[in-house]
Amino acid sequence: MPLLALVLTLTAATFQAAQAPATKYDGTWIGQFEGTTWAILELRTANGVVTGRISTGNIEMHMDGTLKHVELAPKELSPIFDVRQRGAFIVFSRKEGDDTEQFEMEVTGTEAELRFVLTDEIRREFASEGLPIPKPLRLKRR
Repeated sequence: MPLLALVLTLTAATFQAAQAPATKYDGTWIGQFEGTTWAILELRTANGVVTGRISTGNIEMHMDGTLKHVELAPKELSPIFDVRQRGAFIVFSRKEGDDTEQFEMEVTGTEAELRFVLTDEIRREFASEGLPIPKPLRLKRR
């Protein structure tokens, strides 16, 4: 093999290795609806620890739990915490004002499903206010 071809092959392999995510969760995940980016989730793994940040715009659901309307995600992302793996899911929390929101995400290739983890209390509150329970929301790796 000529030296130039060997160098190019090794450079390409090194570049691909540098670009490969450490885990299937790593990367920037984007939620879009009708052309509007309503969610940005960045996840990174270092020394076996997953860290990240998230930004979500307000969303409105149809009564069947599917997206009806979204607002643009703010440019500033909030840190996530209490990140852990539970089976096929990664679970994490974030502060939203005085509240703590919990999410779970399941990766399926280059897409993922993001779910709100709702306590029984929140489910009762939604029911009493006539609000739908959100269905899983689709994110794509950017």
